[in-house]
Amino acid sequence: MSNLVSIITPCLNSEKTIERTILSVLNQSYKNIQYIVIDGKSSDNTLEILKKYQEKDSRLLVVSEKDNSMTEALNRGLYLAKGNIVASINADDWYEMDAIAYVVKLYQNKPFICLIGNTQFISESGKVLYTNRPWTAPWLLAWYIMGCLTTESSVFYSADCIKDVGYFNEKFKYTQDFEYYLRILKKHKITYTNKLISNFWVSANQTSFLVGNQMSSEVLSYIDYKILRKIVGGTSLGSFIRIFLGVRRYTINQIYNHILQYLKIRGYL
Repeated sequence: MSNLVSIITPCLNSEKTIERTILSVLNQSYKNIQYIVIDGKSSDNTLEILKKYQEKDSRLLVVSEKDNSMTEALNRGLYLAKGNIVASINADDWYEMDAIAYVVKLYQNKPFICLIGNTQFISESGKVLYTNRPWTAPWLLAWYIMGCLTTESSVFYSADCIKDVGYFNEKFKYTQDFEYYLRILKKHKITYTNKLISNFWVSANQTSFLVGNQMSSEVLSYIDYKILRKIVGGTSLGSFIRIFLGVRRYTINQIYNHILQYLKIRGYL
């Protein structure tokens, strides 16, 4: 019997991007998918879009309830997940079309606890800013030195991982994923695969730009080696180390596009 893959998307007022995310899941070449979308009572047309696709495809389950954070929404999705493999993808990101089939094949050959692949970072204009290749993810020290190495959209957990490690900590509204990876690594192995899995949309409304100070405070509340974090992890030095090690891979044009995008988001251009 083929493995069921449960995918969770938390969303709120995501009418501009949610359709692309939905289609990237439902149009996967691998079909044995449970797709759970947790809507936080959107006030735009998000719910109408979700209902349209739910009527077309029984694999899509839509839950619309008020929540206090994305972390709470993710946990609601985890409670409903029935798959051998579980993942989450945000409402403005999207999978490569063969991503799930590739992950399932790896799992069938050698079951993993947590698998992390590559992510393309895409600007609002559609340009590839760079590719994230977190090949250092199996080593806990790398997370302390460089900060959070991946986006959630390129991470897959086994059901055994969630059963053993537990759910996301709802004390953390912005960095629940980073805290979870650290928890996993203290008990298990994270597996890296050099395969493009997903695309991450970089916009002016990015959480990391809007609530950077809150994110830093959260991380310092749970991370070990706090002095190391302040000096390196999550700083410009940490970013340079990523580039030097090839975790963040650029072409010359991508470096230019990324600097331009950053300056626009910060309001300098």
